[in-house]
Amino acid sequence: MLVCGIQTDTCVLAAGFALFDAGLQPTLITDLTLGSSLDRSGQLGVRLWQHHFKHLTASAELTFL
Repeated sequence: MLVCGIQTDTCVLAAGFALFDAGLQPTLITDLTLGSSLDRSGQLGVRLWQHHFKHLTASAELTFL
């Protein structure tokens, strides 16, 4: 399941936990996320995502049929 959004370290991370709890494998699209006021770059959220879910990608790596 591909995930992107705003506030990577809070809202997006919470969505990742919900997907994981539902038995899905969430993958964060790192260049389509933004951080919160605590971390505008979103890098904190990306690091937390990698720690919890392991799966990261970038939009350039995606191919659609």
